[in-house]
Amino acid sequence: MQFEYELLSGTCLQLCVQQANDSDARFAYHTQHTILLNDLCIRDLGFFSLATLAEIDARGAYYITRLRSDIKVYIKQDGEWHEWDWESIGNRLDEGEAVEVEHVYIGHQRLYVPRLIFRRLTAEEWEKRLAYVRKKEKKKGKALSRQTLEQKKYHILLTNLPQESFDAQQVYELYSLRWQVELLFKGWKSLFDLDRVKKMKKERFECHLYGTLIAILVTQTLLFQARRYWHQREGTEISEWKALNILQSYWHRFLLHPQAMETALPSLLSLLRKHARKDRRKGEETVSDLLKKLGIW
Repeated sequence: MQFEYELLSGTCLQLCVQQANDSDARFAYHTQHTILLNDLCIRDLGFFSLATLAEIDARGAYYITRLRSDIKVYIKQDGEWHEWDWESIGNRLDEGEAVEVEHVYIGHQRLYVPRLIFRRLTAEEWEKRLAYVRKKEKKKGKALSRQTLEQKKYHILLTNLPQESFDAQQVYELYSLRWQVELLFKGWKSLFDLDRVKKMKKERFECHLYGTLIAILVTQTLLFQARRYWHQREGTEISEWKALNILQSYWHRFLLHPQAMETALPSLLSLLRKHARKDRRKGEETVSDLLKKLGIW
């Protein structure tokens, strides 16, 4: 299942079910019609595609993506191509330190990328990533090469965002917003039992799946409208998780009796304001905090 949405408004751009062997990169390439001028596309590594990056740039939009470990990076000096030696640079970096390389070219096509941001993980970050890598290795029954494993000690981002608008640290902060879609998926699975299906005929399963997705879209539309309403009205930030938990018990009423939504909406908004406020942990920034700091919201 593929899902793409606009973070600020919550508008669903794409929601589709596809074959299990269809690649994320192919999906990204065939959904480029949703990309508008000055959009910022933040996607996971699985969606990495040189053709897609070139198309985003050609449409006057922006991207932030991680670099796939099998893609080589080149620098052009005095008319000659030189492969970028990330290993020697990485060995000189302290934990958490980052450097930026401008005007690089990637892949066999030598796709031009204005900025590459290269950061060494901290010991804590590397420990978490290594545990994840080992888990994947065990699942696939295949160990990563030494070079690939070594490269995973670093976080490499590619972007065409102007440097005068967002520095390297701000690019990393922007990329961290991608995690919001993972949290939404987690909420879908937990609250709508999306990943729990009994044995049934294919036709019945399709009805169950698409019915659940319709319920999710109705609920999520209400969620993002409520989030925007309370943020603009009094700066209150609504927790997606808490709001989904409350709203998932209302969606069927609105589907069966859509005329009741208009009268029920004010009380539902008040309910969310009272019981779905986002908890603030000391020292942690919320999505709203980050968007305000970056001058986006």
